[in-house]
Amino acid sequence: MAFGLFSNRKSVTTAGTAERLSATHIVPAMVIIQAETDNRGLVAIGGSNVDVTETSQEGIQLYVGEIMPPLYDIDLYDVWVDSAISGDGVIFSYES
Repeated sequence: MAFGLFSNRKSVTTAGTAERLSATHIVPAMVIIQAETDNRGLVAIGGSNVDVTETSQEGIQLYVGEIMPPLYDIDLYDVWVDSAISGDGVIFSYES
């Protein structure tokens, strides 16, 4: 396994359908997640039940460009992203 600081992005294909942040198991020491600065709507970060829909919000809601507090020692495979608009997403950087 390589050590250092890594960055990636995750776009949600279909609005309202949560997707995993990572397709593989990665457990970094720390991850920082930011809503992309060109998003057109809200994104939500959370577990498998994350939902950005206003009537049933679950997870941490991020506006365009907002950064959530760091997450520590969490498997990126278990972090989910949902968006209000198809194609919106997040940028994330992690240290391992």
